[in-house]
Amino acid sequence: MIANAFSFLEKDNSVLIFASGVSNSCETSSVAFGKEKKLLINAINKHLDKIIVYFSTCSIFDQGMQNSAYTNHKIKMENLIKSKSANYIIFRLPQVIGRGGNKSNLINYLYDRINSFVPISIWSDAYRDIIDIEDVVKIVMFTLKDKCIATEINIGSNKPTKVLDIVNIIENLIDKKAIISIIEKESYANGFDISKMQQISKKINIDFNNNYTEKVIGKYYDKK
Repeated sequence: MIANAFSFLEKDNSVLIFASGVSNSCETSSVAFGKEKKLLINAINKHLDKIIVYFSTCSIFDQGMQNSAYTNHKIKMENLIKSKSANYIIFRLPQVIGRGGNKSNLINYLYDRINSFVPISIWSDAYRDIIDIEDVVKIVMFTLKDKCIATEINIGSNKPTKVLDIVNIIENLIDKKAIISIIEKESYANGFDISKMQQISKKINIDFNNNYTEKVIGKYYDKK
């Protein structure tokens, strides 16, 4: 999904969009992690003259996920980039929504199971930020044009949405009721700096308030 969204940059000799990374936050395979590491090292070495754009995750700020293999891997990849390149921008993303995408993506996962009446387990106090892939492109392109390199940009909001509320949004869109079991557990990325993203979003008119989450989910999943 991310690679397709940035395909218009394919012939741009100034930037490399690294969209071959591990995208499943439940991944535990050392083989998958090793594959991304090798690809990333090769990409940096081969394109030393280009700005490397890497997509990490806001999960590194989530106490419920900080010890996961996926989160630890993303931190290692960030450090790898910083040690090997002076021309990079790391975007730490929340849940990205767009056409298609990985089936393990939270929203795809919830939609498929609700639509098929497959039972799902939901953490009682889990919250997630949502962003439209089209807004990711806008933020990345603005940052590139602004020549803001050797930096990390956290993309999130001050009002993440409870996963149970996301389930409710999908239920209302497709007029089906989810079969849910509640697990008493929390997951919430908080206390991280989104000031850079807020400055950018104001300049390019992205409003993360006013039911942003509901609007974006409806844009891609409303059967009507």
